[in-house]
Amino acid sequence: MLTFLDLEYSELCPGGVTYDEELPEIARTIARLEFLRMPVLTENACASVNAAIGPALWYWAPNSCRFSQYMTANSLPHLESLEFPEVPIFSPEPSPDRTRVITAFIYKLASLQPSLRRVVLSCSRLESETTFVALLAAFPSIQELDLSLCDPITDITLAALQEHPPLHCLSLEMLPKVTAPAITSFLRARGSKLSYLSANWLGGAPFEALASYAPVIEQIVIS
Repeated sequence: MLTFLDLEYSELCPGGVTYDEELPEIARTIARLEFLRMPVLTENACASVNAAIGPALWYWAPNSCRFSQYMTANSLPHLESLEFPEVPIFSPEPSPDRTRVITAFIYKLASLQPSLRRVVLSCSRLESETTFVALLAAFPSIQELDLSLCDPITDITLAALQEHPPLHCLSLEMLPKVTAPAITSFLRARGSKLSYLSANWLGGAPFEALASYAPVIEQIVIS
């Protein structure tokens, strides 16, 4: 029985794939999946996929956050890993509604009580920075977080992370509005369980904080 479906978006096919003709069969398959990642879909297909996801799902890369109102699952108890949509490289001015991570989706997801451990927002576009703050508040179980090239992310995010249970892995690459003092302050408050950190070089202060406040750090990536 098929439980993994991985049709990752390809830059070689920027127009994506549509599945309107096969929607009924796809819905029957998706309902039992544990792993789901699909490329760009039509609006009808997005709505049908969101409506079809089932309680076995533990990894999900939603194609769009626009159709949370169609989600019919009563709970997603096994969902641990969530990868949000990226802004397509070949679309310099994508439709904001198409690519945006919206707060309404976060609240809908929270109502399904998943046990999120890993969240990827790399290259994603948030409705606002408060969307991310809402995500943190809804899911204190998050331990691994990738914010590289996410927009908008500023020192407000780092301040919110200081109130979140300690992370194990954190990626902060290519975030020009995040400052060294904010990273340093976060590490002092919540660096105790951090084993992985990636970030741009912003001077020595954050790394001095790592030496003092991140006793289990194993890997540091500087870009």
